[in-house]
Amino acid sequence: MESKPKAKLHYLFLNMFLPLITIAMVSGGVLAIIQQQTHSSEQMLIMLKQIASGVEKFAHTTASISGASENIQSIATVLNK
Repeated sequence: MESKPKAKLHYLFLNMFLPLITIAMVSGGVLAIIQQQTHSSEQMLIMLKQIASGVEKFAHTTASISGASENIQSIATVLNK
């Protein structure tokens, strides 16, 4: 049987370190969440870059179509004379 001072010391020791263990576990959980959010943010950035590239290609294609349409209109004007 443990002596009372030894039992009390053991009790104080556990009461001191259990919160630290809990904090460490919570910190690990927070770290995991931050890593997941970082990965999600990176994926969103990649997606936004792809969207921007698609918009750029669409704008270029639209400008090409517009130019071709103007050329056809010029040809039609010449042929109608």
